[in-house]
Order: sequence, then C-alpha cells, then structure tokens
Amino acid sequence: ASCLVGSEMCIRDSPYFSTSNGIYSVKNNKYFLSNQLKSKCSKEINQIVFDKSKLWAATQYGLLEIADSNQKCRTDLNRVHNNQFTAVLKDHEENIWIGSLGGGLTKLLNDGSLINYSKSKGLNSYLISCLFEDSKHNIWIGSNGQGVSKFDGKNFIQIRQKNGLANDFVNAITEDKLGNIWFGTSNGISKYGGDKYILYDKTSIIPNGVTYTVLQTSDSTYWTGNIDGGLFCF
Repeated sequence: ASCLVGSEMCIRDSPYFSTSNGIYSVKNNKYFLSNQLKSKCSKEINQIVFDKSKLWAATQYGLLEIADSNQKCRTDLNRVHNNQFTAVLKDHEENIWIGSLGGGLTKLLNDGSLINYSKSKGLNSYLISCLFEDSKHNIWIGSNGQGVSKFDGKNFIQIRQKNGLANDFVNAITEDKLGNIWFGTSNGISKYGGDKYILYDKTSIIPNGVTYTVLQTSDSTYWTGNIDGGLFCF
C-alpha cells in the first residue's frame, strides 16, 4: 500500500483504500473488498480517485475505470502504451491526469480526448511517481530520479535537488493551509514556501529518510509514512 495505509479517498462517508490486492472500503468499522476486479487490469492498485460518476484506479497494467458494475481497463493512454500507471489525479475541472513508469504524463479530458506531455514539451521525466494539484491549480509531477515538474497550464518548471529538494526521487506532494508545498522524497522532506526550501530529514526530526506520504490534518499536525520508520507526526 501507499499513502498512510493506502491511497485513500472518501465517498458517501466511506473511506476507500488502494492496496496490492484490490480496492477496499470501510463500513461500520469493517474492511471489505469493494470491487471484484474482473478486467485485465491487475489487483495491484497504486492510487484511486473518484469523479462525479466513476472510480479511476492507477494499476500496474492499466487505468481501471469503474462505473457502477461496469469495469474497463484503459491501456491506450500514453505515447508508448506503457501501462504501469503509478498515479492518478482529478483536477478542479474534472479532468483526469495519469502518470506512468516509462510512459510519462497523460491528461484525459472530459470529452474523452487525450493530451500526452513529453520531454519535448518540458516534462522532466517519463518515470512519474506522484501527481498533485495545488490551490492555484498548478499541477506538480514527481518523478523517480529527476525531481519535480511544476505545470501552470502552459509551461513546465523543473525543480531538482540542486535547487533545494531533499532528493530527486519524489514520492509524495501535498500543500498545507498556508500554501506551502511539501515533498516527500527518498531522503527526507522538503517544504517550499515560494522563495526557499526547508529540509526535514533523519538528522533532524524524520526517523527514516525514505518518505512516501506527507499529510497535514485539521489541527495542523503533519503525518508522514516512512519505510521502516512507520507512521510519524510532528
């Protein structure tokens, strides 16, 4: 699982979790498999999002689209048909963004058309690890080894370790209440406030540098999920 215990979304007051064995939901404090996956997409679910009528799941072998009892495995979404999808994001206009390992970044518009983003358009890497939309509607694209791309709708801006990131392997991106952007990396966490980076790593307050999740709760507590370090808050 990724995120704190999995990639989690809430719909109709029920949390949903993506795991290596499918999608689980919680009702009445009981966990159960919410969908028996019948498509050729595997049960290895990396991330899930909901739009108004569908559940979208980034899986190891395609993008799973579930509407009621209908399931469809999309394998036609990127320039090289690399279907190991690692991240899926719904933006403020209900468009679906998909990142993959090797296939780069794809935007699925409401009308069903596709836009593929390549290095020639400014994307930093075809190895996408995570996606995030901030409050200003910028799309942040984390990569495995090439840092982060920030996309403002027209241009990509590259951010690397040499610019202030804790590490170029970026596993998670989030935003706090003050608009700071947080990056969970393979060597700690970076907080970006628009003009400088602050590093949190195992030499300061993070027990293990490899961070896969960063989350701020309503009481302004920060929670991180770390390899070997477990769940940590500060």
